[in-house]
Amino acid sequence: MKVAVLGAGSIGFANAALLAHGGHEVTIWSPSGQGTAGLLDGRLTFTGAIGGVAQVGVASGIDEAVAGSEVILLSLPAYGHANVMRALAPVVRDGQAVFVMPMLSLSSLYLARLLHARGTRARIASFGTTVMTARKTGPDSVNLISLRSRLDIAALPARDTDAMRLLAVALFGDRFNAQADTLAIALVNVNPISHVPLALANLSRIEKAQPWTQYDHMTGATARQISAVDRERLQVAAAFGLKVRSIEEHFHHSFGVPLTDLGSQAQMVHERLGSPAGPVSLDTRYFTEDVPYGLAFYAALGRAAGVATPALDACVVLAGAACGRDFATENELAAALGLARLNVEDLRKLARDGY
Repeated sequence: MKVAVLGAGSIGFANAALLAHGGHEVTIWSPSGQGTAGLLDGRLTFTGAIGGVAQVGVASGIDEAVAGSEVILLSLPAYGHANVMRALAPVVRDGQAVFVMPMLSLSSLYLARLLHARGTRARIASFGTTVMTARKTGPDSVNLISLRSRLDIAALPARDTDAMRLLAVALFGDRFNAQADTLAIALVNVNPISHVPLALANLSRIEKAQPWTQYDHMTGATARQISAVDRERLQVAAAFGLKVRSIEEHFHHSFGVPLTDLGSQAQMVHERLGSPAGPVSLDTRYFTEDVPYGLAFYAALGRAAGVATPALDACVVLAGAACGRDFATENELAAALGLARLNVEDLRKLARDGY
C-alpha cells in the first residue's frame, strides 16, 4: 500500500522504517522540514527489534505526501495535532484511511469535525499507543527498541472499527484489539500516566541535564506513585462505562514481562531490553504534551463524570509549578471541541458516532 507518514520524530521515523520494511511504499513529511532534512537520498537506517535500510520518499508539502496515498498516518506529538489536522483536512479525499498514532485528547474527533465541515468522507481510526517504542539515533536513523504485541484501536464512527482494524493488521501485523470507541482509546494511552510522575521524581536530573535512563529509575516509590495516578484513570474510564488495561497490563503486553507490580516490571524491562534515555530539559514532551493533553484531559473527564482525581490533579499542578506554566489551560484540542460543555452522554455519543 501507499502510505503517507506525517511526522518525522522518533515514532515517525520508526513507522516509516517498519512499513517500508514490510513492503509498503512510504512517503514521509515533516511539518517544519527539519525532521527529514537528513534523508537526502531517502535512505533510512533502522536498528533494534528489526534492522535494515529502508527506502522512503520525502515530501516537501503535506499535499504532496497525501496525494496518491491510500493510508495517512499521523505520527506527531499531541500539541502538533491541531495545526497539522487543519492543514490535512483540505487535501484528504473521500475513501482515504487516516490513522492517528497515538491519539490524545480526542484529537481524532477534531479531525472528524474538520472533514465533516468539508463534506469529506474519509475513514479515521485511533491507536491507544504506538506500535513500537523507538528513539531517533541520527538525522537518517532510528532504533526500534521494542514492538508491542498488543495495542488498542477504534474507528470513528465505531461501526468502522472492524474494517480499520483489518487494515491496521495489513500494515503492521496482527497485534490489535478492537476497543469500544474513540473515548476508550483516549483513556487507553498510559504514556502520560508513566511519564509525568517519573519526570517529577527526577526533576534534578532533568534540570541539570544529567544523562539518565528511565526504567531503572522507575523504582518502588516512583512506581507506586505512577500506579496511584493510573488507578484514577481506570476509575474515570469506569464512570464512562469503559474498561481499559492497567499500566501493569500495558507493560505485560508491551514488553512481555510477568503481570506483577510496576516497579518489578520496570526493572525487568531495563535488564532485558535496556531503557530509553530520560529527558534532560524541562522543555520535554513529558511535560509539554503529557500534562495538558494527557493528565489534565483525564482529570477534565473525571470532573465531567463526577470522579475525584487528586493524584492526577497534583501531578498537573506540580508539573506546572516546576515549569512555570499553567498546563491545565494549554490543551487547544479540548478548547476547540468544547469538551468542558459536554456531559457523559454527549461525549459517549460523539466518540461513538462522530459528526
